Amino acid sequence: MPAEQPTTSAATRRLLELLDAHAESRAAALIAAREKLAITQMDARALEFIARHPGIRPSGLREHLHITSASVSTLTDRLVRRGLVRRDPDEEDRRATRLTALIDWSADPWSTLSALDSRLERAIAQADPADVDRAAALLETLLDAVDDGR
Repeated sequence: MPAEQPTTSAATRRLLELLDAHAESRAAALIAAREKLAITQMDARALEFIARHPGIRPSGLREHLHITSASVSTLTDRLVRRGLVRRDPDEEDRRATRLTALIDWSADPWSTLSALDSRLERAIAQADPADVDRAAALLETLLDAVDDGR
């Protein structure tokens, strides 16, 4: 006899639907930007992450994207050649490099994604800080559960 599946509550279904809706909105904005720049989805994900974490080391990008060091090198070379990213020597370790995005998030084609993020930031700023902390803790738990499946 197969194990009985847990019943999904209405609140759980609603939360999953809202997470999907957010992911779809963000993905659509990112797709539009990457199509205008004629870059791959991985390049766009990397560029966005570098822009959010200026000065990140390639190893941090590798960890975020879950790709090999060789893939990060190839991807970074491509973004540098396109003039979208700059490599700088690490001040603490001259053998290492730091990555900086050279894009203007307020300009086309990134402005749609930037506007979406700004609206979310304003909504979060208006929420009760305790609710924000609880939501962040819940999202961390959900992301940990998803990451466990990798």
